[in-house]
Amino acid sequence: MRLIVSTTIALTIVAFGALLTPAARASAASLPTCTGTSLVTDLDGVQALVPSAGGNTTCQLVEGNDNAAVERLQFDLDACYGAGLYLDSDFGPLTKAALQAAQRSAGISADGNYGTQTRDWILWLDENRNCVGLTLEA
Repeated sequence: MRLIVSTTIALTIVAFGALLTPAARASAASLPTCTGTSLVTDLDGVQALVPSAGGNTTCQLVEGNDNAAVERLQFDLDACYGAGLYLDSDFGPLTKAALQAAQRSAGISADGNYGTQTRDWILWLDENRNCVGLTLEA
């Protein structure tokens, strides 16, 4: 009887976990892909260009993207972290590695994917060519 109860509990936990994992992935996948850039002004009045999707800076970039938003990210990774990237707009393995280094430097999850947490924690080149963190939410 114990074996049946233990097995039932274990299968329930596994099934419940399987249900949560796709939902977590769907949440991240629901962000639009960044395709361009937008000038943002943070709460302290600091301005910087960041990746955006049609003016929306709540977007994502992942390995395989190839567009102006990637080039902006590469530019800032070079300027603020000395990444030494070739600005080719291609989010390849070198851009991913440079982003992971910036994420580690910022003390956040270094998954190599760009999203809102990365936007809020890495350094950006501001209008005075200083590398700054942006405060976009109170």
